[in-house]
Amino acid sequence: MAAAGFTVTGCGNGTGAYFTLTGIPERYGTGFAALWNFGDPDAGMEPEGWVLAGAVSVDTATDTAALPAIAGDQVRIPVWIWRWAADAGDTVERWSGTGTFTVAVEIFDTATVDLGEESLAGRVFANVEFTDGNASAAWGDGIDLDEWWD
Repeated sequence: MAAAGFTVTGCGNGTGAYFTLTGIPERYGTGFAALWNFGDPDAGMEPEGWVLAGAVSVDTATDTAALPAIAGDQVRIPVWIWRWAADAGDTVERWSGTGTFTVAVEIFDTATVDLGEESLAGRVFANVEFTDGNASAAWGDGIDLDEWWD
C-alpha cells in the first residue's frame, strides 16, 4: 500500500476504540498482536481507499508498527481507520464507527514489526460487529489465516 510518511500514536489516556481478543493459546502469551480487515479473498485484501488497522502506532516513514502485548490469554488492540487517496494523501484516525467486518489478528514475537513481516500465527474472524469502534472475539471462534486463503 502506498503511503506518505506519517506516524500514528495511540492515545495515552485509554480513549478510543479497541478490538479485544480473548482465549489466545498459552504458547502466544508473551507475544504481540496486530489487526487488519479485508473482504473476500478473491477480491483482494482490503476495501478500496481504506483499511482498519490495529496497533499502538504505525510509522509509514519507516514501515514499522508498534504492537500491544498479549497479557495472559487476551489482548486489547487500538483500532484505527487508515484512508488514502492519490490526490489527497493519507489520513489515520481512531475508528469510532459501526459496521460488520472480517478481520485478521496476527501474532508476532516482537513489539515492533516491519509492515508486511511474516507472523507467528494469524486468525480470521468473519462478521465481527463493531459498535462505536469497539469489538471483541474469542480465538476459538476464528480460523487459521492460512486456511482462510486456501
